[in-house]
Amino acid sequence: MSFARQSESDGNRDDDSSLLHRLAGPSITNRDDDSSLLHRLAGPSTTKAGLDSTDQDRINKIIYEASKGSKFFENEKRKDAELTAKIHRVQTKLKDLEGHDLRSEIRRADELLAKLEQSRDLSQYIVHVDCDAFYASVEELDNPSLKNIPMGVGLGVLTTANYHARKFGVRSAMPVYIAKKLCPHLTVVPCDFTKYARKSKEIQSVIAKYDPRFRAASLDEAYMNITPYCLAHDVEPDDAVRAMRTEIFELSRLTVSAGIAPNARLAKVCSDLHKPNNQFRIPNTKSACLAFARTLSCRKVSGVGRVFERELEAVNVKTCGDVYAARSYLHAVFGAKAFHFLLESYLGLGSTHIRPPSPRDRKSIGTESTFSATLHDPSALRDKLLRIAEELEADCRRADLSGRTLHLKIKLDTYEVYTRQVALGRYVWEAGEVYRYALPLLEREMHQAGGGLRLRLMGLRLTQLRARGGRGGESEKVDVDKFFGVKRSNSDSGSTTTTKRLRGTGEMIDAGDFSFDDIDDGMQDEDDLCGPPVFLEEPQEEKGVVEEEDKSQCPCPICGLLVPADNDRKLNEHIDLCLSRETIREVARGDVKAKTGMNGNGNCKGGGLNGWLTKDNKTV
Repeated sequence: MSFARQSESDGNRDDDSSLLHRLAGPSITNRDDDSSLLHRLAGPSTTKAGLDSTDQDRINKIIYEASKGSKFFENEKRKDAELTAKIHRVQTKLKDLEGHDLRSEIRRADELLAKLEQSRDLSQYIVHVDCDAFYASVEELDNPSLKNIPMGVGLGVLTTANYHARKFGVRSAMPVYIAKKLCPHLTVVPCDFTKYARKSKEIQSVIAKYDPRFRAASLDEAYMNITPYCLAHDVEPDDAVRAMRTEIFELSRLTVSAGIAPNARLAKVCSDLHKPNNQFRIPNTKSACLAFARTLSCRKVSGVGRVFERELEAVNVKTCGDVYAARSYLHAVFGAKAFHFLLESYLGLGSTHIRPPSPRDRKSIGTESTFSATLHDPSALRDKLLRIAEELEADCRRADLSGRTLHLKIKLDTYEVYTRQVALGRYVWEAGEVYRYALPLLEREMHQAGGGLRLRLMGLRLTQLRARGGRGGESEKVDVDKFFGVKRSNSDSGSTTTTKRLRGTGEMIDAGDFSFDDIDDGMQDEDDLCGPPVFLEEPQEEKGVVEEEDKSQCPCPICGLLVPADNDRKLNEHIDLCLSRETIREVARGDVKAKTGMNGNGNCKGGGLNGWLTKDNKTV
């Protein structure tokens, strides 16, 4: 049965099977291999200000030739092949919808659009402040001779580049040797985060005058709600922001750009439009928000990375306005959360709730170090791990936080990035303890590499946070879902969950590097585990990109196969098949206390399997 859907413009009905057939082919896998790889080699930050006027095709070819044959090139080639396969799966899923009646999907989308529209708040003036090439600008203050020459900041990989360098295609997250191929006379200076933090405090001291409850997103950007200030001083938002930017420059000698809009999502996009040293405002009207969002590239929206961008392009969604025409199949292809996010972006909606982060908001604390040359000597790797543990302790002291899950991040000399995590039975923050738990993770990697482990980066991160020496942060209770690693999705909540894919668990279609990183969302929750250390192996994209999996499935903690995460009956049936009755009895009797880390009462700290198994005097 073919599906006829109502046209957006005139109500005429088309054959949706024909539409889906056109969208599903020709397959992206028929593309020229080099074309896809060239796009990837351009990097994750090609949309930054100052890069719009560059000849991206010429730059891509230079990057291709400069990196060809290198380990970086081979790693990018591998990732591009994975992305191509992922896009093929998306198109296959789209093709499977041919012949289906999707009118119910359109009705569901229209109902959700109406519900989202009711939540629109046009009463607030939200501002996103973004420093212009912050690290580079701070370095130029110390050394004015750098102002009028192409310059980048970083060690091995650039963290930023000034606007002179961006004219040559030089950008953040680019290896220095490639940047110098694009711009041979590029000057590169090392990072000095003490300096940057000092300047950041100067800028934030001015921002606090206009909104004491501002939210710092990083050293060089912040969100503000200036509605109370404008009402109290009877001033227009444009004038208030202009005065603030002038005051920032007079104090710090640094320029900032700003976006003013009815919500944070649009404000962030606006701050990048007229960089550097400028501002842009979207009026607080529904029509202005819709018109702005209609032509906005999806890639410009915070939360859409280069992988999700490519997946959306594969189903003919390039702008937020394209979402409406594709609303009949986006939910089926990308899942509920991505669908909800895309409809919000189509309507130009976003958060208006701006406040300083609290310990409960923060999901992780960590630090990492990129090496100027690859480290491979075992003693040097251990020394570096200790130094990073000491840096993490200093951060924990400042934030008054401790954590119960420790993550080790490593980047190999092949540019592959992995994390190893260990779930602890107690909260830690001191360098000695962190090092003691992190060292076995590193030793394991050195052993598996046969003494040939070569690293470009190393980092440590703590999750499952609470205040040092007391309660706070996330709950210590471990329920059934968390014990088995099951994440429940709730499209009505603002929370974001991530199911991490382990090697060998099968394939799932996901939303690429769609990270839902609006300002009220922190880093994704980690599995709340108790008992013995659990080692996870997780390939990652660089720059904090998070891959969000299909929330309807998760890996079984026993056998690793994908099982339904949204159906309790099917989940329990599968677990019953994996766990023998004898094993359950042994755990219930406390026969494996030493292995599970249970105390004398048969419980882990904050909850235990034994208590769950015998809940209400029943044995599972």
